[in-house]
Amino acid sequence: MRYGFLDPGLWPSWITDGIGGAMLLSIGRHCDALLEAQFEGTRRRFPSMADDELEEIGRDRGIPRLPTESIISYRRRLIEWIATKKSAGSDDSSLKELAAYWAPETPVMRIVSGNQDRAMWTTLDSTGTFSTVRREPTNWDWESNYPYLSPSPKIYRYWVIIYAPPSVTPHSSFVLPSPTISAGSSLTVQQAADLSTIDGRNKAAGSRCGGIILSFDPLLFDPFGGPGIDYPDGYWYRHTRPNYTLTRPNAIRVYAEEPRRGV
Repeated sequence: MRYGFLDPGLWPSWITDGIGGAMLLSIGRHCDALLEAQFEGTRRRFPSMADDELEEIGRDRGIPRLPTESIISYRRRLIEWIATKKSAGSDDSSLKELAAYWAPETPVMRIVSGNQDRAMWTTLDSTGTFSTVRREPTNWDWESNYPYLSPSPKIYRYWVIIYAPPSVTPHSSFVLPSPTISAGSSLTVQQAADLSTIDGRNKAAGSRCGGIILSFDPLLFDPFGGPGIDYPDGYWYRHTRPNYTLTRPNAIRVYAEEPRRGV
């Protein structure tokens, strides 16, 4: 890189020869260094231009890169950080961050908060459009049949539903988790932990996530459907009902679930 106006071919020989030439070369190199510094500074400022500098930008913005996060995903989260911070604590913010994690894939995702009285559904579709549905009476009753275990209704509890993208395939629930796969799917243990971390950093203060549900059936959990088969009916806190029938559909896996309080 050289400044054009310092090109020796543009100057007479009495300037470019000897001491004059050395001075011209010195000035040109300083100008080149300043230009390079300006270029590098600009690149470090904008995630869309940065590569190796992304993690430095993330430290400045308080958005560390997750162990399983791709460059595409991390760059998108850094670009959208202002909008994310403005809406932090909302369902929209959590879904945006989770959507960025899956980039370039665009799975449909939902957040549902519910109890035995009402349910609120927030959906982010594959085109990036949000929609909300309120159901009263509820179609999402996780544990009303265990009232002695239910937290106070003042606590905002919610569940994240992710419809599995093509990169995630189902496995038998009886396959034990390992460093390479989690229980029930090709999602790795670290990926499941990273999804929980993203959600935890964007949730509202004092709220609690009941679990992250990975669904391999795109027809499950329609906000306008239920209550009934394949919807939580007050028994989903456990895997089986008192009559030993399964409570949850075979097409879902639940991660980052709340610990079982004495059950």
